Amino acid sequence: MNQTHPTPSSQRTDPRPTGRAWPLLAALSWLTSTVLALPVLTSCADGSSNLPLVINEVHATPPEWVEILNLSDRPLALRDVQLTGSDANGRPDDDRAQLPDIPILPGEHFVIALGKPDADSELHQDRECGIEGVSECAFAAMRVRADEGETVHLFEHARHIDEFVYAPRGATLDQTQCRLPDGTGDPRACEPTAAAVNQGAATP
Repeated sequence: MNQTHPTPSSQRTDPRPTGRAWPLLAALSWLTSTVLALPVLTSCADGSSNLPLVINEVHATPPEWVEILNLSDRPLALRDVQLTGSDANGRPDDDRAQLPDIPILPGEHFVIALGKPDADSELHQDRECGIEGVSECAFAAMRVRADEGETVHLFEHARHIDEFVYAPRGATLDQTQCRLPDGTGDPRACEPTAAAVNQGAATP
């Protein structure tokens, strides 16, 4: 983003009007500068989103699930966020699971249970989730193809937030693929840590 640097005061003239117009123009100037100074949180010109969410871990054998992580230092609303896999051509599938209208806290790991034909946009509790260590989750109908591999996508409306490439046969039946270091690294074989910090798979 281009930044405008102020002209030194020695080179500026004083264009301020006099009379009753000055207070109104000063107020408008303050309001404009305040609005322009606010950070842009979600939209980018290239159709992507800079919402600081990542797909952090994927478990491709029952119970299947995907974990997302809030990388920021503020709560993020999930009401406009959708999860999807890839179609037969490798592009993001148009059938997307809408996540619940809840905030995800800074540093929070949130889990979406997969393979749920009755998927909705509601928040579900631990017994419905059926995932060890998970007290609440969202539902999605999509599945991850462990043998063939899968690219999982996260969207904010039509803007792409993140993708996670699950490598075919990249983990054993009791492992996941996760980002190491947690939230930032490349996917690799991991121990399942749903709703918690990622942990690499134990070496034989």
